[in-house]
Amino acid sequence: MMRIKPTFCISSIATSVASDGGGGGSSGGGGGGGDNTPPRTADSFGGDSNSLYNGGNPAAGGGERSERGGSVGVGGGGSSVNGGDDSNDISSEQDILPDIPPSWVPKLNIPRDAFDMRCPRGSKLSLYHRCQHEIFALFGDCSRWDGMMERLVIYSDDERTQIAEVRETFVRRRDKLRERRVFPPRETTLEVFDEGSAFGLKQILTIKRDRRGGGFFANAGLDG
Repeated sequence: MMRIKPTFCISSIATSVASDGGGGGSSGGGGGGGDNTPPRTADSFGGDSNSLYNGGNPAAGGGERSERGGSVGVGGGGSSVNGGDDSNDISSEQDILPDIPPSWVPKLNIPRDAFDMRCPRGSKLSLYHRCQHEIFALFGDCSRWDGMMERLVIYSDDERTQIAEVRETFVRRRDKLRERRVFPPRETTLEVFDEGSAFGLKQILTIKRDRRGGGFFANAGLDG
């Protein structure tokens, strides 16, 4: 029996493939385009040897080049995946936030008339050491006719029997009276007005059975 050397078969197959020229290039992309065309290799496809098995299509092969470049084939999403890490982190942080239950305290709702009244029944009296404090409603039926909104009575003894001073505060008065201070031991009354009062009057000091004087705003008169 006669033996055939393997080297002779391999060399003959390589010779036949080289002589075919462009026929193999059109079918599988293995050979060159003709006599003057060099045979195609893995470098001509711009990728590694795996791209040859995918028909020379870089989009299907990918490989390390497509994963790193981020611009070719499937690997082009590499840059988008890396760029979307921040959004994924933000969404994950939002998912971690606990669901806080609503407050058990009911919503505070104060009607307008109750807010203007400032206190139940339109007045409130508070007692302190040597003083007495009263507040009154600003608007509504419970408000005072003279516009008084606050009164503070100061006593000179602990039993609150001897009045040393009375301070009264007013609002929305036509004569612009803002505050009145009365000193019963000295029988003296001091009244303070806001700007816009009649004749530019600023204050009036009255001493019973003695005298009565007043002061004016500096910019009220034409003569200064």
